[in-house]
Amino acid sequence: MNKVFQRLLVFFIGVPLIILLVFFESYNHLPLQIAVMIAILIATHELYTILKQKIHVQPLWIPMGLNFIISIINLCVWSCGITAKWLTLIFVFSILFSISWEILANNKSGNFEGVLEKIFSTIFIIFYIPFLLTFITKLTVLNYSREFLILFFLIVFSCDSFAWLFGVLFGKGTRGIITVSPKKSLVGFIGGIISSIAITFLFCKFYPTIFNSNYVAIFIIGFFTAISAILGDLAESAIKRSASVKDSGTIMPGRGGLLDSIDSILFAAPIYYILILFFFV
Repeated sequence: MNKVFQRLLVFFIGVPLIILLVFFESYNHLPLQIAVMIAILIATHELYTILKQKIHVQPLWIPMGLNFIISIINLCVWSCGITAKWLTLIFVFSILFSISWEILANNKSGNFEGVLEKIFSTIFIIFYIPFLLTFITKLTVLNYSREFLILFFLIVFSCDSFAWLFGVLFGKGTRGIITVSPKKSLVGFIGGIISSIAITFLFCKFYPTIFNSNYVAIFIIGFFTAISAILGDLAESAIKRSASVKDSGTIMPGRGGLLDSIDSILFAAPIYYILILFFFV
């Protein structure tokens, strides 16, 4: 019960806080951009710690340093107006640096054992954390960015919360179907998806000039964003299970680490962004 209370407390404080950040629209939602930057750094450290349990990794300063630079460039691109080409450049540079470091660091010893794991672990950290999270910041420069951002967080958080609630109340008989996360239930997943679609329709009803009463598009956005959020949660579960780790950290009471709280966002952000561009931009 204590864990349930902690989880609810984080939800009722964290979600309104994130929504509040969205309402500060100066410099393309600068407070939200800064929050994303902080999340990138914390999640990078958590993912690095998980991977280190199972495979060879590069020194911590490499993925942390590269992702810090990426997050700074990302902030400057979307809040300060520098060209987005810098973001492409820094992603390419980060990958090349990771590879080059292993060549130079092992040149004297001639021992290249574990080099592939080290390189790909850093590349994976760069892709999984800052690359996927940049799709949230890309939303900040769109017309009606506030509404698009609020809808995104409502879909993801309602999917996560109602999947948990439906699973606790009605899902005991359908647990274990997804072996990577045996405590999650099929009923929970269905409840999360239906709730997300309902939230999407309800929200869009208040903004007919933005969403043009395009019910097919609204359904597609709610459905596929929810599916992506669930897959993001399961993907992180697979990563943790492969490393025999229960939680990514302890920073979030009742939930574990920050990565445990944003795993759904990581997969959902690019899908949602692409669908918004396709239907409403």
